[in-house]
Amino acid sequence: MLQQRSLNILELIMGNHNITMKDLEVKTLLTRRQINYDLTRINDWLLQNKFKEIKKQGKEGFLFQNDTNEVLKALLKENVKYILNEDERLMAIYLYLYVSREEISLFHFTEMLDVSRGTINDDLKKLANQLEDYSLKLSYSRLRGYHIEGEESTIKYVALLLITKLIDDNRSHYIFHLIMEEQGLSLFNKLTSVCKTCFYKANIHFSDNDLLKVTYIATFILMEAGESKKTFYKKTTLFLKAITNML
Repeated sequence: MLQQRSLNILELIMGNHNITMKDLEVKTLLTRRQINYDLTRINDWLLQNKFKEIKKQGKEGFLFQNDTNEVLKALLKENVKYILNEDERLMAIYLYLYVSREEISLFHFTEMLDVSRGTINDDLKKLANQLEDYSLKLSYSRLRGYHIEGEESTIKYVALLLITKLIDDNRSHYIFHLIMEEQGLSLFNKLTSVCKTCFYKANIHFSDNDLLKVTYIATFILMEAGESKKTFYKKTTLFLKAITNML
């Protein structure tokens, strides 16, 4: 199993295929020797799991030839746990509430984020304070559990704001899957296939990472809407058509 330092480097490379050795040194505060050591461990793990190893290429860049989603699935099967920082936990809590179709209690948060009840209580207070800037309220009731109150358009705006912010985070893939594992990982997998087919027919070429970004946004929008199977493909087609018209 990969250690946290190696996982961080792997996430950085998966999140930005144009990243250089110098970029890794700056972002991780590690020496080149330490990074090379971790790259060896990463490649050993990739090969053991039947993936292609990461290769160095021109201008100290890297060649990542694997499906990011498949690598993440392999990591999650090993029950890999990331320790999220406070900002990441607050974003994860908001997005979890945004897509949730059930009553949410403290137990849901402690299980998802693997932290204590005290930490979650502190996070909820901080999130509530932040939401006041958007005229939103974090509420709790015995019937609904934790939920967000306010204008629907504002609730959706903040969610898309956080999704966009997380997409540029090197650990965004893990955080998204952490939320979707509970609420709709199957929807994400289905959308991945639909997106690939749609863009292929439209002769639009995305990198694996850009395709993931579009798929994440589409997934969260449809999860929040609670789409039924009957309307799934119709709504998805309209969404992807809007994107292709913008490109």
